[in-house]
Order: sequence, then C-alpha cells, then structure tokens
Amino acid sequence: MNKTLKQTLFWAPRIAGIPFILFLSLFALDIFGQGYSFWETIVGLFMHLIPSIILAIAVALAWLGMDRRGNLLRCHRARISVERLRTDCGNSVCGQCFVFDSMVL
Repeated sequence: MNKTLKQTLFWAPRIAGIPFILFLSLFALDIFGQGYSFWETIVGLFMHLIPSIILAIAVALAWLGMDRRGNLLRCHRARISVERLRTDCGNSVCGQCFVFDSMVL
C-alpha cells in the first residue's frame, strides 16, 4: 500500500465524520417550532443532540493518538472479558475462558 492511499484511508473517516455530525445536528432544530417553554426547549434540544454528541466523542477518540485510544479499547475489552467469565461458565474463574480471554487482550 503506497503512502498516499494509506494517508487517505487514515484521514477520510475523521474528516467525513465532521460534516456527518453537522448533518445529524440539523434534525435537532425541529424542536424550536413546537411551542415549548425555554427549559423544555433546552432539554428537548439536548435529547435530540445525543446521537451527535456520541458521534463527536467517537470522532474525537479517533483523532487522538494510538496510545490513548488503544488503552481505552484495552480497558473495554478487559471489562467484556470479565463479564464473559461470569456468564459463560457460571464460575467466577474458569480456566479455559480465562486463558482464551487473556490471549484476546
């Protein structure tokens, strides 16, 4: 893979995420024509913007360096592994599941 293609594949999702978030945010503007009070409008606007906020966090995490994001993903995988240990076998510590999940981390 050449350097130009690699850079394009690296930056395209990050750059495309910003206009997509702005597009989703446009749908939150319908709250203003409903005749709510000021605080009801603020709460409704926040609720309409929750998907945009989640996507903005995802784009921000993608924009961070690999160390920070990698550590976050490792913590998430460790939490999933612990939950899997408790639910798959019924035991709190099962040898086979523990070894497999340790290899995944």
